[in-house]
Amino acid sequence: MEDFLNCIVDVHIPDLEGLPVADFQELRKDSRPARTVSEINLEWTRTANEQIFQGIPDESELMRTFGCSEYRARQLLNFEVMCLRLMRIRMERVSYEINRKTEGYISTNQDLLSILEERVRKHINGILNLNSTRDQALDRFKDHFMDHVTVLEGSSEGRLIRLYLAIRQIQEKVEKFELFGTSQFHDALERRLLKKLEALERRASQSEEPGFPEPPADRRAEDSPLWKRFEQEQLNSKAGPADPGGEAVLEGQETDASGEAAGAGEDPPTGSISWEASFSALGPFFTVRILLRRGLYSEIKRWLMEDEGRYSPELPRILMDCIKTEQNIRNRQNSVPDELEEIITLLQRVMREG
Repeated sequence: MEDFLNCIVDVHIPDLEGLPVADFQELRKDSRPARTVSEINLEWTRTANEQIFQGIPDESELMRTFGCSEYRARQLLNFEVMCLRLMRIRMERVSYEINRKTEGYISTNQDLLSILEERVRKHINGILNLNSTRDQALDRFKDHFMDHVTVLEGSSEGRLIRLYLAIRQIQEKVEKFELFGTSQFHDALERRLLKKLEALERRASQSEEPGFPEPPADRRAEDSPLWKRFEQEQLNSKAGPADPGGEAVLEGQETDASGEAAGAGEDPPTGSISWEASFSALGPFFTVRILLRRGLYSEIKRWLMEDEGRYSPELPRILMDCIKTEQNIRNRQNSVPDELEEIITLLQRVMREG
């Protein structure tokens, strides 16, 4: 049931889809997403009842303010969330579309959070006929919500309590990390994220250069001669990595092996493959693509958590591949495995903490 009270929503690295990073930066400069959200948070939470949610804007409201499409607004907001200048929060834990607002954005500015906390706490005290101080409110509101969750979930009162809990969760993050909330902290995250976006842009432009034709539509990573040779040697000898020069060869094979990670067809047997050897000999990106194809999510998680995968420079590419796999599954109208969603969330968390 504590799941109901986890209000902070993780986001993906923005997929610019052909928009140059320099143009994206210009769009950010014109839109000022973090400052715009801060101003709305501060100004429009003065009112009470249902109107208080006007102070927690969502993507559709902000796209009009930014003067762009909802998709571009989401890109801007996701970028700021990953820089931790904003947080995306969920005010209702529902799995279906409804008319009322269910999500919104809050600034992580410490002074603004203090103002929001006091405003929302006073409002909930009035609704529940309580007089809770800040020290009492978190436990009392949480207990009240959990005692009445079947009635409150989806109601204005329930969403207000979840909004309050989200504010307190963000405050706890701010208090936990000394530099959180400073320009030094957020600017460092921004530079790191921009480097990742620029690297993705370079790779995309290189793949479009003449001399590197697109692979056939039905081509999969497992069709690579490099993988077939490695797999055969593993199954025959149950030994460690194949050819020590494999990693250098792989770099030339990645474009040829860039078919969908979750294509149609039967999964091949796993046999005696040493996935640890594959990560070492063939590289993380190539190996994760094979594991995605075979649905061996536990192997990805083990590498990420136990085999120091969290330090791999390939994590941004691997995350994009996992997201693409998830989208392909949805396009085929199949249910996305919980393990895959867990891997995506884990990758995002590792990259954010790194």
